[in-house]
Amino acid sequence: MSSTTVDPYNSNNYSTTNRVIGTNYGSAVFTDKKNNSNLDSNDFLNLMVAELKNQDCMSPMDNTQYITQMSQFSSMQAMEEFAEYSKNNYAMSLVGKEVTATRNTVSGDADTTTGVVKKVALSNNDYVLYIGDNGKSYTLDQITSVQTPQSSGTCLVNTSGLTPLYKNVTSTNATVYWPKSTADDSVQKGLTYKVYYSTSGPLDTVDKVKAATWVPGSITNTTDESKLTMNLTGLNPNTTYYFNVLATDANGNQDIYKSQSFKTKASGSSS
Repeated sequence: MSSTTVDPYNSNNYSTTNRVIGTNYGSAVFTDKKNNSNLDSNDFLNLMVAELKNQDCMSPMDNTQYITQMSQFSSMQAMEEFAEYSKNNYAMSLVGKEVTATRNTVSGDADTTTGVVKKVALSNNDYVLYIGDNGKSYTLDQITSVQTPQSSGTCLVNTSGLTPLYKNVTSTNATVYWPKSTADDSVQKGLTYKVYYSTSGPLDTVDKVKAATWVPGSITNTTDESKLTMNLTGLNPNTTYYFNVLATDANGNQDIYKSQSFKTKASGSSS
């Protein structure tokens, strides 16, 4: 009576994606493997047992071949673990670095973002990177370039001693403006300025500034000091307002100017 030889390494005999071969009283059977798509050591032992029980008795396999197979399997498993470890280290190393990421929108347009990676998280077995102050998320395979921000880890913005100014104050409007925070135009070009105001103050810390009302819009990518100005509208008459400017550098570091205040004119007063 002839016996059937089962070659566990023949892809036609089983799928390594979701099934592994097992044994059932000497017969080769398939079992679902839903939680892990990779073969582990138990799977290999099941394969080897099935091979032993179903080999051709007239021409049995040399026992040394099993040892060779086990060695090859162990090497493959170690390589897979090393690859996963390397991928994890690479993903984590991107925190604090400036990256460019691109993905396609539903309409087919390219959605591209360049900024500093703020956080990396593992979601559904895929690494997700959160980029820039808005925290837009991209997967690891959507990263198209990586570069170290200028003077990474060093604050490139220093507004110590600088004071924002105001002009053209009316009962409902005012214009604020401020000096450049650095003489280095290459750094200045990478700074972003936002203006905040409040009826309570002074706005003398970053947290207090961010908790105040933000004037929609921002000033960035400029070395022209005359463009460092914003208009405040919709103010209440005869009211004291505190305001300040928040500067953010290319590394995500932030600094504020000295808190300043003005009082709007009474209703009906000339400007």
